[in-house]
Amino acid sequence: MEKDVTSGTRSATSVCVALALALAFPAAAQVHLECSSWRRLSQDQKLQTIDRTIEDLISGSRGREYTSINRTETGRCLESHRNRMVDDFDELCSRGTRADLQALDRTFRSYVWSCAR
Repeated sequence: MEKDVTSGTRSATSVCVALALALAFPAAAQVHLECSSWRRLSQDQKLQTIDRTIEDLISGSRGREYTSINRTETGRCLESHRNRMVDDFDELCSRGTRADLQALDRTFRSYVWSCAR
């Protein structure tokens, strides 16, 4: 029974932290790239772009305001999904010009929400 309570508390805490992270980083949690530019990048450049975006998010001054968020763990989690993010961005951009900057940003933010700790 106690395990269920702890699990429920941990889940509620995770949701609150994810929400705080998403609200703390609305501008920072962006890719700042459109599909036309993304498609011209090499695989290494795509990974570097993801790395810079993660670094901007984790190291930004707004992120330091939220001490309940473990930025190190969140950054590690995001880094572990780098290749999947590239694949997702490639998939979005393969749809042509209909995939816009907002679609890439939404995709990145979904990873942020899943990794927030």
